[in-house]
Amino acid sequence: NAVRQVIASLAGIEPQRAADFVTKLSAGRTQDELINSVAMEWASTDLDGALAWARHLPDTTARQGALSALMPNWVEIDPQAAAAYATSLPSGEIQQNLLSSVAQQWAMNDPKGAMSWAAQLPPGRAQQAAIPQIAGAWADTDPAMAARFVESLPSGEVQNSSGVSVALHWAANDP
Repeated sequence: NAVRQVIASLAGIEPQRAADFVTKLSAGRTQDELINSVAMEWASTDLDGALAWARHLPDTTARQGALSALMPNWVEIDPQAAAAYATSLPSGEIQQNLLSSVAQQWAMNDPKGAMSWAAQLPPGRAQQAAIPQIAGAWADTDPAMAARFVESLPSGEVQNSSGVSVALHWAANDP
C-alpha cells in the first residue's frame, strides 16, 4: 500500500511528524498498522522517543501494538529495561503479549540471561508467557541444553508448554 510506504519513509526521517499524522486517523485496523510501522521505524533511530510516544498513546490496542512493534529494538538495546517495563504492567493480555515478546527476543541473543530473568517471574501467567518462548528460542541454538533446562522445571503447565516448544523447534531445525 502506498500510504504505508510513505508513512514508513516519513517515520524514518521525521518520526514525530509521522506519529502525529497516524494518531489523527480514524481508529481501526489501518491506523493500528500505521502506528506499528511508525513505532518500529522510530525505535530503530530513537528508541527513547518511540517509547515515550508509544507509552502515551490513549488507545489500548494502539499502545499494545506500538510497544510490541518496538520491543525487538528495546530488547536488543536493554533487555532488562524492556523486561522490567513488561513486568510492571497490570496482569492481563497486554502484559502477557509483551512478556512473551521480551522472552523470545532476549532468548535469541542470551538464552541463559533470559531464562534467569524468567525464573524470577511470579509463578503463573507471567512464567507461562515467558518460559516456553525462551525454551523454544534456546532450542534453535542448543536443543539439548534447552531440553535439560525443561527437565529441571517443576512439573506442570510451564514445563509441559516448554517441552512442546523445545520439541517443535528442535524438530524444525533437525528433522
